[in-house]
Amino acid sequence: IPKALFTGVVFFDSDARALDAVDAWRPIPGLRMLEYVDSASLDVGRPRFSEIPAQARVALMIEQDISGDNDAEEAWLDRLEAAGALTDDSWFAASASDRERFRRFRHGLAEGVNEIIRQRGLMKANSDFAVPLARSRDILNFYRENLDREFPGQYVIFGHIGDAHVHIN
Repeated sequence: IPKALFTGVVFFDSDARALDAVDAWRPIPGLRMLEYVDSASLDVGRPRFSEIPAQARVALMIEQDISGDNDAEEAWLDRLEAAGALTDDSWFAASASDRERFRRFRHGLAEGVNEIIRQRGLMKANSDFAVPLARSRDILNFYRENLDREFPGQYVIFGHIGDAHVHIN
C-alpha cells in the first residue's frame, strides 16, 4: 500500500479535452488508476451525487502513488490547467473517507444503470473490450457510432481508459 496518494475525480467540459488528458497522463510514473466516465454516466450519477458540476460532460478518475514526491500537487495543478480541466469543480481527496466517496461514485454508476434497467423492465447488455492503447479513441468512436445508431440515448460508457479497457452498458 502506498504511503501517499493523489486521488481525484477531474471534470471536463468536453470529451476531446478529457481524451487529450488521458493521452498526456497515461505515462505518469506511479499512476495507479485512470478511469473514464462519459456524459451519460455522469447523468446516471447526478441523482446520487448532486455535487457533479452542471457543466461537466466527462470525468476522469485518477490515483497516483506519490510516496516521496513533495511536488506532486503542484505537478497535478499544472497538468489540470494544461488539460483545460474544470479544476475548481473537480474533487480531490484529502482523506481516506474522500477516497471511499470516490469509490462509491464509481461503483454507483453500475448500480445506477442496473436500477434504471429494473425500473423500466429492460434487458441489459454490457461489454468490455481492451484494445491497444493507440486505439483507445478508435474504440470509443466505434462504440458511439454503433450505439447511437442502435440505442440512441440508452447507453453509458465508463471504465479503465488508462489501459484502453472501457465498459459499455
